[in-house]
This record gives sequence, structure tokens and C-alpha cells, in this order.
Amino acid sequence: MKNTIERYKTVTKDNMSRQTVQQDMEKIKVDAEGLSKKLDALEACKSKLLGQNLEECSIEELQSLEVKIEKSLLGIRAMKTRRFEEQLSTLRQKEMTLRQHNEELYSQCQKEQHLASEAAAPPAPATLAALPAPVTLEEQGQQMVDVETDLFLGLPGTGRS
Repeated sequence: MKNTIERYKTVTKDNMSRQTVQQDMEKIKVDAEGLSKKLDALEACKSKLLGQNLEECSIEELQSLEVKIEKSLLGIRAMKTRRFEEQLSTLRQKEMTLRQHNEELYSQCQKEQHLASEAAAPPAPATLAALPAPVTLEEQGQQMVDVETDLFLGLPGTGRS
């Protein structure tokens, strides 16, 4: 009797594992089909966004694509502007540092020329006198002018939305 029960358990166990494997296989097939359909839809959407296969699109779909592309462009332009502003800020800081260093070097040259003239040395060539005085930071601040420009790509009269 025990042998019969054990054989029954092993046969039932094998059948259960076979059924589980078959169910898993069916589930995987259904998932693969769903993913394949999603991939096809994404590829179609991508080609439309790239301006391909637009012949089959309705006016509403074309307008929707246009709105999506304009929103994307706005995001891209905002990021580009932010990056340019960061770069401009970095370059302005570097410019200020270089101007300060230039002012320090100019004053150092003047001191050395003054010391050389006090030491009763023969007059040095007028190389330093020929140099223009460096532009001070205050003068530079007055010279800086920010310029804003707007660039819009698209048909005339459509404006930004």
C-alpha cells in the first residue's frame, strides 16, 4: 500500500510540474506577444516623430505630433540656455580672476620701475610707460552689456505656443 501511495505521489508530482511548465510557457508567449506589439507601436511613434510615414496620419494626429515636438524643443532650448548661462558665468569668473591678476602684475611692474629709477640706474626704456593702464574692475562693469536674442524656428506668424 505504501509503495502504491508513493508511486501515486511521484506521478502526481510529475504531472503538476509539467502543467506548471506548460502554464509558464503560455504566459511567456502571451507576454512576448504583448511586448512585440508595444515595440511595434513605439517604432511607429518614433518614425512619426522623425517625420517618416506621415501619409497615413490624420490632421488631428499631425497636430498632436506638432505639439509634442514643440514641447520637446522648448525643453531642449531651456536646457541649452541653462548650459550657456552656466558657461558664461564660469567664463566671467575666469575673466575677473585674470583681470585681477593683470592689475597685480601691472602694479608690480610699476613698483619695480619706481625702485629701479630710485636706485639711480640709467633710465629704463619707456616700455612700461608705453603700456596702457589696465581696465579696472569698476570700468569693466560699466562696459559689460547683456544682449538677449530670441530665435524661433518655424513658419512665420505661428508664434510660440
